[in-house]
Amino acid sequence: MTIALGILAILFPLFVGWRVWKFIDRGAQVGDEIYSESLGTLLKKVGITSLVTLTLLFACFFLLERA
Repeated sequence: MTIALGILAILFPLFVGWRVWKFIDRGAQVGDEIYSESLGTLLKKVGITSLVTLTLLFACFFLLERA
């Protein structure tokens, strides 16, 4: 049971991070060439996605430790 929850605790934040990345792409008019080539925008996307993913990963492992 612990192994299954551990695998879920790793995969869930990755899935949510992927969805956040897609949400940012959808909301920011990705078809615009200037937007898609901007380094600042890429760094913001990476930062937000990393923050969300790492926070969820920490929370999942914290809850898994308590169980």
